[in-house]
Amino acid sequence: MIKNTINLCILGLSFFVLTQCTSAPEISQWRGPNRDGIYPEKNLLKEWPAEGPELLWKYENLGKGYASAAVLFDKVLTIATLDSISYIMAFDHEGGILYKKELGPEWMTNFPGSRSTPLLYDKLGYYLGALGVLYCFEIETGEVKWTKDLFTEFDGKNNRYGITENLLIEGDQLFCMPGGKKDNVIALNKNTGELIWRCDGNGGASVYASPILIEMANEKYLITISDSTVLSVNIKDGSLAWKYNMYTGNPLPIYKEGYLFLMDYITEKDRGAIMLKIADDGKSVAKEWFSNSLNVVAMFGGELIIDNKIYGSNSKQKGVFCIDWKTGVAIDSIKNNSLISTLIAADDMIYSYGFEGNISLLKHDENGFNIVSTFRVEGGLKNQHCSHPVIHNGRLYIRHDNSLFVYDISAKK
Repeated sequence: MIKNTINLCILGLSFFVLTQCTSAPEISQWRGPNRDGIYPEKNLLKEWPAEGPELLWKYENLGKGYASAAVLFDKVLTIATLDSISYIMAFDHEGGILYKKELGPEWMTNFPGSRSTPLLYDKLGYYLGALGVLYCFEIETGEVKWTKDLFTEFDGKNNRYGITENLLIEGDQLFCMPGGKKDNVIALNKNTGELIWRCDGNGGASVYASPILIEMANEKYLITISDSTVLSVNIKDGSLAWKYNMYTGNPLPIYKEGYLFLMDYITEKDRGAIMLKIADDGKSVAKEWFSNSLNVVAMFGGELIIDNKIYGSNSKQKGVFCIDWKTGVAIDSIKNNSLISTLIAADDMIYSYGFEGNISLLKHDENGFNIVSTFRVEGGLKNQHCSHPVIHNGRLYIRHDNSLFVYDISAKK
């Protein structure tokens, strides 16, 4: 009897542990698990064949657009824009179409098509169209659960090239920036779309930035950017912690240990990068350093922080740069003949995806940069390779214009 009771207890405990281990929501978001462009993949190729890694499959009817792939263990999603209408496209991992579901009208004025990458969180997906409509849909079926028009419901306003914000979730809160005078930054219930809080920020318009979440003094803050201000909002109640007036085209603030890095900082006399120091209590901020040493320009938010070094694209020199995180002093640079490059990293290598279509495998150490391998992503528009590459389960996903390419970059045993 005692033995049977012990066995039942062990069985119950095992079931509890198993359910707890498997109940964590699966998440796919822009720029990887930590929203920083660094993927945790290991055992990847350190060099590619001359023609590039093996192409496993591709799909060539996505229409115009720049949404990256959103990858889960059993499916791949992206946004297709066909005849001015955007659709959710879902594929299995062999390239078979699981579904194609209509969303609504998309931006077709300049650089037509989708901008943002779908955010997948547990069983629901979220997409913010360039015309300001936010969609919540079921990942399994693509059926739309609810929508919010940020311009009509929250007095938001569009910008020159269309809303380009990649959404962010914490707990039950879904954050976005309508850019209205009153509803400048908002938090919605991720399940229902109901408004949780609003922050008037500085009343500035939305630009081409995506938010990040930081924690200081046991409080969590949303860091985002309007057309003239960097904002920090306490997610507990939507109160404004601080604002720093500046213009920046930086699509993604970069945070590390109390410091906030922003590129494309423009002053009356100069242009470069700036580092801000956030106070220990999280309630104020001050400039730490400004650097114009490389005249760096951030257009697509493809910067990396690795070992206290900042890696990014230098449009003036048509290459990739490395500067010191603490001082802003230039360390290294290398030309890759690309006007702009989007960077990601995995397994001690840097992947540089150039605006002109070349993707390079880079190594950087005490001896400087080395371009190990390069191949070209073919098809579509000649000079608009803007989507961010994605690495998942030994595969490299690249969205370019009409097509989605999936390459095998795993190191074969």
